[in-house]
Amino acid sequence: ITDNAATALANCCTFNGSLVASDDSNQTAYAVTPNPDAAQAWRLHRISLATGAAVTVDLPVGERVAALLRRPATATLFALSDAGAGLRLVTISNAGVVTPRGSTIAADCCAARVGVAALSADGTRIAFVARLKSANATTPLSMWVLDAASGAIVSSVELSHAPDVLFSNSGTTFST
Repeated sequence: ITDNAATALANCCTFNGSLVASDDSNQTAYAVTPNPDAAQAWRLHRISLATGAAVTVDLPVGERVAALLRRPATATLFALSDAGAGLRLVTISNAGVVTPRGSTIAADCCAARVGVAALSADGTRIAFVARLKSANATTPLSMWVLDAASGAIVSSVELSHAPDVLFSNSGTTFST
């Protein structure tokens, strides 16, 4: 993020680089940050990469985002988020309106690795790394793949290591 954007967000918040998505064609970056007051709503920031101008809106109180992904072709901002009932796939509008894509991903889902997610090259799948909340620390992580339209689970594959990043290879495939 340029110096312009840093100025636009002065004294804003704690900024986690993992909760950032970009839309290169529109020269816009999106970021989600916690509110300095933990009892208040988290915030969505839209930042122009051309001018540094920023717009900030509150997300619904209790909404906790674990990953943020942007699909420029449809101007869709996807998030993996938990509002207290379990992790689920949502879309977030520029006004901060959160719309679920389906229901909670699975019972007891998930302790997600923040920011370790990817959108498939064709935009139809979203992958992320997590383990069930009831699992212990020695339980291997899994790569979960969701249908981007419905939020339904397409697959869940146990991983041999804990990746820090996921990549979309082509079509609907991913690698760590």
